[in-house]
Amino acid sequence: MDTEHELKKVELSNGETMAYREAGDISNSRVLVLVHGAMGSSDVFVHLFSQFTDSFRVIAPDLRGHGQTTYVTPQKSPDDTAEDLKLLFDAHGHKKVYLLGWSMGGGVGMKFTANHPE
Repeated sequence: MDTEHELKKVELSNGETMAYREAGDISNSRVLVLVHGAMGSSDVFVHLFSQFTDSFRVIAPDLRGHGQTTYVTPQKSPDDTAEDLKLLFDAHGHKKVYLLGWSMGGGVGMKFTANHPE
């Protein structure tokens, strides 16, 4: 397996463990986050990473209860998923990101943006 696409994990402050894949220069301040749809995981985006890494650091998380991300606390609303993303970004020190979501991931991206317009 390509180690650039190796699954990584981070402990979020809400008790969940979020899995994610990343590619590109980690010092790049332009961060593109690829958010998968329902029943998916970060795996669906691996083949696209090389299309974006010239311009972005790319991160593709597994949303709560998908892929290798935990589901310790059941989600009560889409806000929970958006907050998981916020905690991921905070854990990595990202202040601004670009979001690209597919299916349910598009809704998560819109909810995140509505909750965190900055």
